[in-house]
Amino acid sequence: MAQIFSSIRYFTTGRLSPKVEEQLENGGAKRETYFTDYTTHLIVGELPDEDVINEAHDLYERPALRAVWVTLSAAAGKLLPTAAFSHAPGQVFRGVRVCCSRLEPDDVRTVWALVTFHGGAFQRRLDARCTHLVVGKPEGAMYERCLQPAGPVPVTPDWEEDRRPSGEQEKQQLLARLKQNLPWNQPDKVETGEARTRGQGALVWWREMGLGWCGTGSGHRYSRRSSVLSSSSST
Repeated sequence: MAQIFSSIRYFTTGRLSPKVEEQLENGGAKRETYFTDYTTHLIVGELPDEDVINEAHDLYERPALRAVWVTLSAAAGKLLPTAAFSHAPGQVFRGVRVCCSRLEPDDVRTVWALVTFHGGAFQRRLDARCTHLVVGKPEGAMYERCLQPAGPVPVTPDWEEDRRPSGEQEKQQLLARLKQNLPWNQPDKVETGEARTRGQGALVWWREMGLGWCGTGSGHRYSRRSSVLSSSSST
């Protein structure tokens, strides 16, 4: 591996995978025992210490980056811009982990780009870590999981566009409104070009960085001809 991390002096918080540690070491990064003025980056793993993140952001003014920045930088062969990987306080999707069911591949990619760009996480398989399921139709095994106790919250694809406010109170208000606005409760409306263009900026950014797409398989479908979401295939 090229020494793409040779300029990096990093401190960590949370659990990092051995793969990330290996990529940093092989890429020439130097790990710091303490966070100091010489530290350039904070790499954030699973279950991080929020006090360390706040200290890096407020006191040292250093970027706190999710570990996926290391993995994707290594894959791209260059240091990627840090904005899309920030774990700084106040991000719209911070603490959110989403999975998709029955969406068109292009819509899944848009969800992935928007959520990860704004501090959240995306995964292809639904498991206990998922907080929200972005659904195209209220049926199927994945949707049934939402009806179970402690299951993920089902939301529509437009939910990503609605989550603009920050702060816990705003998040709770949005969640309450979104639960009332699930697709099967909505009247039909005429399709416009707006829905197709919203959120594409983040997706274009990912493509320009040469990252490609890590997304799901085929079989997903989301109709934009009305606010009632539909599918012609099962999950």
